[in-house]
Amino acid sequence: MAITLKVVPKNKNKVISITNILDTRKPEPNRVIDKELQSVLKPFHIIQYILFSSNYSITNNIIGSNSFIYDFFCISYFIVFQIFNFYSFISDLNYDLPSGFMDIYYKLGTICDFILFSIGIFVNSVLCVYQSQGSILLIVNIQRMFGSFRINFNELRYLIVFNWIYIIFAIIFSIISACTLHFCIIEGIGICDFVEFAISICFDVNVLYASVLLKLLNKIIEKWIGILNKCGDTLNEDYWKKMLNMYLDVYKVYGYLERTSRLKIVFFTIYIACVSLRVLVLILILLDDLSGKDVELILIIILTQAWNVKNMFILIWFTGTCEKFYAAVRDIQSICVKNINAKECPVWKRRACKNIIRVQRTTFKKMSACGLFSVDATLPLQLSSFVTTYAVVFLQFTFL
Repeated sequence: MAITLKVVPKNKNKVISITNILDTRKPEPNRVIDKELQSVLKPFHIIQYILFSSNYSITNNIIGSNSFIYDFFCISYFIVFQIFNFYSFISDLNYDLPSGFMDIYYKLGTICDFILFSIGIFVNSVLCVYQSQGSILLIVNIQRMFGSFRINFNELRYLIVFNWIYIIFAIIFSIISACTLHFCIIEGIGICDFVEFAISICFDVNVLYASVLLKLLNKIIEKWIGILNKCGDTLNEDYWKKMLNMYLDVYKVYGYLERTSRLKIVFFTIYIACVSLRVLVLILILLDDLSGKDVELILIIILTQAWNVKNMFILIWFTGTCEKFYAAVRDIQSICVKNINAKECPVWKRRACKNIIRVQRTTFKKMSACGLFSVDATLPLQLSSFVTTYAVVFLQFTFL
């Protein structure tokens, strides 16, 4: 129920009723998820569930941990894939190509794929069992805060459309890329290759899923700032305590998001770097060895570069979302400083603002990828610089 406060001004014969939009009900201990929030997350949840990388299940609008059977299949899927992946790895190493450089590249690429997808399937399927509870608390708290702030999910319908468009595009693009690349280069394709391309979709989904959750959290922050700016100085002590608690809840949810996403962000960044360098070497070799296959060469170059663009777009989208969240957090600190310095600021409002600033200065930090790097707007630039440096080295070996 919304707060309704009666303020008595200097003219005590007149009573003003203030009804604030902040819903301060205590969180109920249930895990019912609105259909609107489910619609936003459904495209990602479907892909993750099919590929045994979902952190939770939703049955009858209630979110909960995956069943023991599903967790068993996740572990089994990891083991079975590793067996087939190792078998494919040995087979590909024994496959000889007529061109010497092409053969070396193919074998190095095989080793790279084996390592990358072994780590990737571990991050997707095994950690989903370990991180289940944190992911559930993340969704439940976002749902609760959307209800408390009375945020309309209709404002986020564009996310639903974008999510479905991307999922459909990713599936079609992966199938076309798998068939084209393998038939053009080695004239054959195996089941394990299709599975690897399917898993690569899951790598994308993990990052986009984190982006959407961060957008929802940013929406909550914007609503909180709006309430802070609109409310007057006549509100009582309880109100400001609840405003402080709501801010601490936002920070707690941000912590859940960071803990459940950081390994996936680290892997995706390494994955982009490896794929980008591998594609560059492939193009240099093809320019030398496939002079008589102009159509195939052009097709391969277009597809591989499109794959790199897709990966960088996802990373830029995520880091851009992070920057918007960081900017909103900085806005909170600026508003609190302004309120503290105001002479008319009530003592409880000033105390709440001081506590918020204290929390930000002592505990808040940018999302960190396991301490290796910060996830902000500089990450795509650092990655591009890394790839460019090694690209220059490869070009020197090729043309000098």
